[in-house]
Amino acid sequence: GNMYDKVMNDYFLMYILLLHQKYTIVKFRDEIGANLSAVATEYSERVIHSSEEEKAFLANEELLDEMVTKLTVFITKNMHTSVSHIHHQNDFYSYVSEQLEIQKECADLSKGVRVLRDSLESKRAKYEAAKEGERDKQISKTLLFVSWITFVSFLFSVEDFIQKFWVTKTDGES
Repeated sequence: GNMYDKVMNDYFLMYILLLHQKYTIVKFRDEIGANLSAVATEYSERVIHSSEEEKAFLANEELLDEMVTKLTVFITKNMHTSVSHIHHQNDFYSYVSEQLEIQKECADLSKGVRVLRDSLESKRAKYEAAKEGERDKQISKTLLFVSWITFVSFLFSVEDFIQKFWVTKTDGES
């Protein structure tokens, strides 16, 4: 009876905690797999051209930000390095955690999400640069048009000035 109580109090609750951590990581992985697009070009650094591409990009970016937040909160709140002040309980916790590959899967999942997020951020930068380039082209065209109008106006003003000057000079000579 004493051994049963010791196992239940010392190890079983830690095992349940570890199974919960493993289940949560698997749930995150499944949620990411089910909700994020599997189309590689949506994460590539290719520039967004259409509104559909922009919608897909924004949906993936929003979902990925949500996943990163959830994963970060989970790691911060639920991943433990030690669970007890008793050495053999911490050894058991570390051993089972290693056997269930919780730390490895958590690191792999974090790394994968981080890589996807970085690629989306670089795509966002290219998208913003392309939009800014288009604005710059429009501004350049507008300024060129205004410059031509100003130049033509200047020519008409010079012509008018010359006519008035010559007309005044020729009238004065007569």
